[in-house]
Amino acid sequence: MGADPTLFITNGDQEKLKDKAIYFVKNFPVSKDNLKQKVNLQESQDNEIIFGEISPKCLVQLDKMMTHTYHPMFHSMSDGDWGQCELEIKEEFLAFVTKFTSEVSDSIQSMAPGQELFQLDPEDHIRLNQQGQDMEKLHYFERKFSLWL
Repeated sequence: MGADPTLFITNGDQEKLKDKAIYFVKNFPVSKDNLKQKVNLQESQDNEIIFGEISPKCLVQLDKMMTHTYHPMFHSMSDGDWGQCELEIKEEFLAFVTKFTSEVSDSIQSMAPGQELFQLDPEDHIRLNQQGQDMEKLHYFERKFSLWL
């Protein structure tokens, strides 16, 4: 059996995370005037303290949080939740969240041992997109996918 859990405080720059840990973030704008600002203990759910659990597999955790929490949450926000944000900025942000979520998931998948990713020849891809007919594209992708399986 392993060693007993130990409580210690760190900002993570020296010690490598070996097991689950919890984190706390004091969520105040930093300025000379509020460096010693105290947390309001009379209010809850005010985002003054952000906390959570983190594991040594933080990339996998980020993937799960983006895929199952943040991405759906941002995309289901009503117009009123965005305040005075312009539509173009909102759409740009949502596109970025979608792209980031996808890239994190793809990166995690590519790190899984023994996994072979489906790949397309970049030159064929460009050629088909520039001049290929839909049926030609379909046959090409079916052939490549069948070989990959």
